[in-house]
Amino acid sequence: MNFYALTTKKTFSPTPKPQLRSVNLSISIDVGSLITIALFSFFLCAYIFLMFYKEDFAYHDNSVLTSYSLQGKFYGLPIWRDIGRFWPLGLQEYNFLALVGKTQLVYRSFSVFQLLIVLLAINKIQIKFPLWHRLLTMTLVIVTPSFVIPFFGFIYPERNVIFWLAILLVCSKYNQLEAHGSRIYLYGGLIAANVCLYYKEPVFLLIGAFAGARLVLNMVNYGETLKQANDSTFIKANYMDFGLVALSAVFVLLYQIEVASHVESRYLYNAGESAFFTLLSYTRSDFLLSTFLATFALRLTYTIFSKKLLDSFWDPLALGGILYFLAFVKLNMYTQYYMAPVDFIAALYLGSFSYNALMTKTAKVLRFRKFVWFTVTAILAILIVNQSLQKSSISILFRKNYIAGNVQLANALEQYAESSNKDLTSLFFPSSTEPYSMAEFAAFLDYRGINLYHEGDHLSNQIIESTQPVDVIPKEKTTFILKAPHSFQNNLCMPYTVFQCFYASVPEASSLIVVLPKASTTPVVSNIPANDIRELNKEIVDLKRNSRTIFAYKPNFSTIEEILLVIARRQDIYLEIPWMEVYLMVP
Repeated sequence: MNFYALTTKKTFSPTPKPQLRSVNLSISIDVGSLITIALFSFFLCAYIFLMFYKEDFAYHDNSVLTSYSLQGKFYGLPIWRDIGRFWPLGLQEYNFLALVGKTQLVYRSFSVFQLLIVLLAINKIQIKFPLWHRLLTMTLVIVTPSFVIPFFGFIYPERNVIFWLAILLVCSKYNQLEAHGSRIYLYGGLIAANVCLYYKEPVFLLIGAFAGARLVLNMVNYGETLKQANDSTFIKANYMDFGLVALSAVFVLLYQIEVASHVESRYLYNAGESAFFTLLSYTRSDFLLSTFLATFALRLTYTIFSKKLLDSFWDPLALGGILYFLAFVKLNMYTQYYMAPVDFIAALYLGSFSYNALMTKTAKVLRFRKFVWFTVTAILAILIVNQSLQKSSISILFRKNYIAGNVQLANALEQYAESSNKDLTSLFFPSSTEPYSMAEFAAFLDYRGINLYHEGDHLSNQIIESTQPVDVIPKEKTTFILKAPHSFQNNLCMPYTVFQCFYASVPEASSLIVVLPKASTTPVVSNIPANDIRELNKEIVDLKRNSRTIFAYKPNFSTIEEILLVIARRQDIYLEIPWMEVYLMVP
């Protein structure tokens, strides 16, 4: 027995060597985590810096800020019954931010705050995954073009949809895990969903389908338990999902009452030729979206044939995102940033299932299949990230230089107004300048305090009555009147604006010719039609030949812009397309 005891002890006695390896492994993991955090922190700081870089209120649709909250005026609830729009919470945050400060810093800081909350929410949702995976998911989310556009801009409701959706997902996931926990997740989820619904109309499909599918799956997954429990037990266990379905139904009811019966024409922003054309446009231009759709379809097919159960959180969320996407397909509406909530869900969904599939321990006979899966996943990830970085870089460059061009032009006009002896000067815009761009530029000039002409204004050279000597009476700044070879209804630049534009076929001898940066309905230069590019080139060349340039602005790229240009790999577009060039000329 003694011999047996000794041999047993000697055979199973631990040695210090494995312990030392364990310690070294833990140290390497900690160091790796610190390096990963440091790299992500550097990237995030650069990202936030870019959000502030070269910013001003001179981009598309910023007139809703420069004409309202920045002027101390309340922007009303955007309920536009005649075109079927019902997003009453849109832009309301700026009414309150203006009370804090009417500056770029205040408005932009709110977007940064929302960005950080979204990142914290992703970390919370994926807390069971390794740190490197969570940070990679965050990176994929924030470099997606549909995410970059609303978070770098001001007027996009998609930023608020993602913000409240992220909070909803955290509350929903943890409310599901904590059957008898705090009610903060329940109340937080319902509040987040109710706010989210009133920022974008199709959100009711996303939230309603998410909650409805979860209820169905819970009934199937726990069918045996339900047979032994009463209905009240099931309702108590699924309060949040019942609440989300109810809130979605209330939104639909309000829409029917407030809007549906008053619609006179459809809202057709960037309308496609057909639903099929819109579907192709989205899937071709967004690899993340197309991969998400294909993955969900394959997973659904596999689940049906294998008779396995779907995940009660991720699969209902994917279904809601797909229905949200199909709503825009049905409406034939195509714009990159419309897919922001769908791409946000896609990144989380693909990240979750790809990690589970790759990290699951498998038998030797399945290792080859796992290797193939890993290879396919890696290739798709590279394609998605590459496309996202390229398009996001182009989008940021477009935004920054479009804003810079308008700001530099406003500065030149401000100097002219202070130095000129004229009371009234015409600003002539060539035919390639759209009335929309004129209206937005007029709103920015008005915000900058530059005088714009309105019919009925009293303009004369009469001396203002004053007890002061004439030579100390302050000189009135020059007033500008906007003209272009377009027909303007009621002499308004756009029907919805107060700024006036007037018809003129050619510039007057005493006028200033204004060439604005080329506006594009999509912030991707390659989407500007080739005919428009040729016409724009020709018109600018003719203007330069027949006029004298007194001010010109061409972008001088900084180091960070040069980096974006390299990432975009589209250096030639800035030489071939003069969409960033700004001119002030005299005939």
